[in-house]
Amino acid sequence: MSTESNISPTSANKITMFHFLSFWIGQLFSVFGSSVVFFSVLWYFTDITKEFPNQGTIFTSVSALVTIPWTIVLFFSGVFIDRWNRKKIILVSDAVQAFMTIVLVVLFMFGFDFWPVNLWIVTAIFMIRQTAQGFHQPSIQAIIPLMIPKDKISRFNGLNTFVSSTIQIAGPIFSGFLIGLGLSFTQILWIDVITFCIALIPTIFIKIPPHKIESLENSKEKSSYFQEFKEGFRTIMDIRGMPALFLVIIVLNFITQPFNALQPIYFQQIIGSEFYTPLAINGIFFQVAVFIGAGLMMLRKKWKKKSLLIIGTQFLGIGAWYLVSLAGFGFPIYFIYIASSMVGLYASIYNTTYQTIFHETIPADKLGRVFSVDYAISFFLGPIATLISGPLSDWLGLENLYLGIAIFATIFLTVVVIFSDYRYVGVDTPEPLSDKKLERKQMLETPESL
Repeated sequence: MSTESNISPTSANKITMFHFLSFWIGQLFSVFGSSVVFFSVLWYFTDITKEFPNQGTIFTSVSALVTIPWTIVLFFSGVFIDRWNRKKIILVSDAVQAFMTIVLVVLFMFGFDFWPVNLWIVTAIFMIRQTAQGFHQPSIQAIIPLMIPKDKISRFNGLNTFVSSTIQIAGPIFSGFLIGLGLSFTQILWIDVITFCIALIPTIFIKIPPHKIESLENSKEKSSYFQEFKEGFRTIMDIRGMPALFLVIIVLNFITQPFNALQPIYFQQIIGSEFYTPLAINGIFFQVAVFIGAGLMMLRKKWKKKSLLIIGTQFLGIGAWYLVSLAGFGFPIYFIYIASSMVGLYASIYNTTYQTIFHETIPADKLGRVFSVDYAISFFLGPIATLISGPLSDWLGLENLYLGIAIFATIFLTVVVIFSDYRYVGVDTPEPLSDKKLERKQMLETPESL
């Protein structure tokens, strides 16, 4: 058994929060680099497949392949995140992603940028990057309650969304600007490497409080991976309304894949070959809305009726899908910009509320497996949906597909809200104690010395 003690979320203090904020600022540089590169990847894939009549099928097949490793890894990464040193996991996963970007740059420099080799090289590289992301994302979520005081977690989640959205507004703009200047895809990739090096410095020096780590070799009561995975699953399911929420998440994530995977093609069909500027503008509308939504979440220290925030914003997101489909039927392109703003509000308010429920209710030593279970269950059908969406878009047309999805989602979510306990999700989340209240509570619970 490790000698490290179990540090509860209430052990977080100003010092640990300072360390985390230093680390977080470094990660924001990495977020910017990833945002720039992600937009350039969308442009690159769309550009090299534009001459094919089955472009939708090719595009979504690649998108599904890139997502599959991430989805698979999420099913077991959480168990290891709770067993291993979380700082080392973050460092290694970051390093793997940067290294694979360098590999891609080198391969293209040596002349591998030709069809169809370039398509499969980029796909393979980003499959490995996504595998590392399967460890990286849950690890960061797992250390937040160890380092941020519990009564500040909700506001930090809002601040994180607020600042990240600001940075991601600049990402597509900067990427589109570089593309307009004539920079190649390979040259833009270097931004990801540079921002990784900036993020690496605070990550090396960050001090993460230890959590309870169960040694696989020395534990007398060894638990199998499946037992620990089930424990994480049961922990989530014990939260009132969470089973219904997960059903909604699985279905909505499944049916929204065409909106995510085929967005560049949709813009290309509506606008033409010069689609990347409107696509970047659309991303700006989305991120500005995320910025506004996160700001609203920061205004209040505690949001009691979390269920209303979650359900209301999901209906807002579904309403946006109707506007997206109308653009394909000849309505102005700004219908999509309005829709992206609606989705941005939904994403920021929903994600902040959802993460806060977990951070306030889940023990720190279980957060790794809980967040990996959360991601895995939420997105395990994503690759399948992406594969299906390509042929469906080629057959039905994107505007018809989008309209049908919006109608189905409206009916489905309405039925779940009426006939399940979904409306109670987050209602039982305990009120975070302030530092003074926590100190008073600990004094009252401590027996007097004899």
